[in-house]
Amino acid sequence: MTILDTLFAAATPELAPLDPVRAEMVRQDCAESARRQLRASPLHIREAMRVLSWLFVAFTVLTARKTPWGMTRQEISRALSGFSRLPLGSLAALERLSRSLTLLAYFEHPTVLAALGEMPLGDRQTTFRAKRAAALATAP
Repeated sequence: MTILDTLFAAATPELAPLDPVRAEMVRQDCAESARRQLRASPLHIREAMRVLSWLFVAFTVLTARKTPWGMTRQEISRALSGFSRLPLGSLAALERLSRSLTLLAYFEHPTVLAALGEMPLGDRQTTFRAKRAAALATAP
């Protein structure tokens, strides 16, 4: 598991009531989605994330005396928040991007939507399009 995989897994929220097996599946899917989004990003974003992630590893070794791979999700999350509060502005980008990418994937995941009682994305899109078409048809 790469450092970015570890960060993405730790940054995935746990807001829906899911059993441990489903929660782990959602975490893995969200990490994969975040990796795909990062791969589609421009080179300077991908390389910046790589450099920042390795600086984060050095930060955890210096402050917690262990690498992120030996930490719990909660410890990684706390360390990531501490890392982003360091007085170098660009360091916060690692936390912002990690949390943003995984949060978007989390709330689009079919298992999470079902647990929250929401319609699947395709159904919501179809419903919205039908409402919009009806509104446009009656507009003057």
